[in-house]
Amino acid sequence: MANRSQARIRRDINRLNDTITQHAPEQPALAAIQAIINDAATDVNATWAAYREAAVSADRERAERDTAMTMVLGWMQRWRPVVLMLVPSAAQNLNKLPSQGSTPDDTLRVAAGLREFIAARPAAESFREGALTELGSALEDAQRELSEATVAAPREAAAREAFANATVSANTALVRGSQVVRAIFGRTSPQYR
Repeated sequence: MANRSQARIRRDINRLNDTITQHAPEQPALAAIQAIINDAATDVNATWAAYREAAVSADRERAERDTAMTMVLGWMQRWRPVVLMLVPSAAQNLNKLPSQGSTPDDTLRVAAGLREFIAARPAAESFREGALTELGSALEDAQRELSEATVAAPREAAAREAFANATVSANTALVRGSQVVRAIFGRTSPQYR
């Protein structure tokens, strides 16, 4: 069987469906396969729409997560040096800032630790209000955005898999249906091309 890309299968199954719909009334062989081709086209179109929607949603959630994480990371980068400078023994009690390749979970864990450290240390009294006010709800917002992005990823993967399965199934119908169209109209006909 021919190996086609998913985008090409989606395009070709819809073209074949249109051709069969147009010529099925006068061609009994096309009328016989019309339901199968129509079902394959409908399934491909529905799973494509679901995948596109899930991908857009997942992209949006990842962008919102990244924006929230940037705010938290900036807060840590500004206030950790202040804590290290003004609070004795801070260097032994604080986690290092996450490296460039760290996970969002690591960043949030370190930020939560820094917030707790500032809130609990008497030596942080002089800057506590400014630091915690600047952080505000950014940590909770980032945790929420991370959670939403985490939930969106499997939805996107499931929609991608459903679309892939639909195109594999449609490819079989496409190959067989194209053979019928070629047999009726000929290899060089506009209906086959």
